[in-house]
Amino acid sequence: MALYDSQIRTIFKGMKPSKLACMRKLLWIVLIMGQVYAQGSTDLVVLNLSLSPEGAQVSNPVRVTDRAGYDNQPSFTPNGKALLFSSIREGEQADAYRYNLKNGKLTNLTQTPTTSEFSPTVMPDGKHISVVMVEEDSSQRLWQFGIKGGNGKRLTPGIDQIGYHAWLDVNQLTFFILPGPFTLQLGDLSNQSTRVLDTGIGRSIHIEPLSGHISYVLKTSDTQWEIYTIDPKSGEKHLIVETLEGQEDYVWAPDGSLLMGKDTELFQFRPGVDVNWRKVGDLNVGRFYRLAVSPKGDKLAVVVYRNDTE
Repeated sequence: MALYDSQIRTIFKGMKPSKLACMRKLLWIVLIMGQVYAQGSTDLVVLNLSLSPEGAQVSNPVRVTDRAGYDNQPSFTPNGKALLFSSIREGEQADAYRYNLKNGKLTNLTQTPTTSEFSPTVMPDGKHISVVMVEEDSSQRLWQFGIKGGNGKRLTPGIDQIGYHAWLDVNQLTFFILPGPFTLQLGDLSNQSTRVLDTGIGRSIHIEPLSGHISYVLKTSDTQWEIYTIDPKSGEKHLIVETLEGQEDYVWAPDGSLLMGKDTELFQFRPGVDVNWRKVGDLNVGRFYRLAVSPKGDKLAVVVYRNDTE
C-alpha cells in the first residue's frame, strides 16, 4: 500500500510546491482514510459473538448495509445498541451515520456538504462523537458532533494530518499521524500538543481493555508486522503477537483477547494463554477486514468486500 513522498514527487514532477503539497495530502487521504477507490464497494455485517474460556464463537450474520458504495469504519456505542460508521451516499463526501441495531433506523449525524467525516467514535463524555474531518483545504483534524447530530466543533485546531484516533480520557488520545512513515502520537487537547511514541505503524490503533495501554501494529519490514502495547506514561513497549500474514486490522474483546480476520475466516489470540492465533471459523460473509466489538462482547461488526458477494 505504501506510496512514498519520492514517488509522489516523481508523479507530479514540475508542479508548483504549493500545489504539490495539496496533491500529496489528497493522495494520502485516498490511501489512508479508508482507501475508498482501491477497495470499491464495502458493506457492514454484524454477528452475534460469544466469548468463553474455550474460545470465541460467532453466529447469525446480519447485513447492516446492502448497497453499492462505501460503508466502513464501524464502532459501537457504549450501550451496544447502535453502530456508528462512515458512509458515502450522496456525491463524493463521507458522513458519519448511526444504525440502530434493534429497529434498523439509520441517522446521518454530520450532514456536511463540503467536508468528509471518518472514524466516528463515541467520546468519553458519552454525549458526543469524534470524527476525523477532511476539511475543505484538505486538512485532517478532529471534530466533535452531538451523539444525535447537530453542529460540529473543531477539537484540534493545532493538530493536523490525523488519520485515526483512540481516546484514553477526556483530554488525552492517541493519533495515527500521516504522511508516511506513519507515527503513533500521544495528543493532549488541553494544550494542543502531541508526542511521538513510535514510527512505522499500521492504521489499527486501540486501547487495551485490561491495562488501558495503547495498542498498535508496528511494521518493522514489508513482511514483519507485530502487535504491541505501549504505556503512554513511561513509553515502555510490550510485544503481544505477530499479526496474521499481510493483515493489520484487529480488535480487542472485553475479555482481553484479540480478534483478527484473514480472507473469510476469523481468528482469536488470548495473551498469556495462546501461543499462536486460533481459528474461530469461517464467517460465511465473504472476505472482510476491519472489525469492531461491542462493549459487552456480544456483537462483532466486520467490513465486507461487496464484490466478493455480488
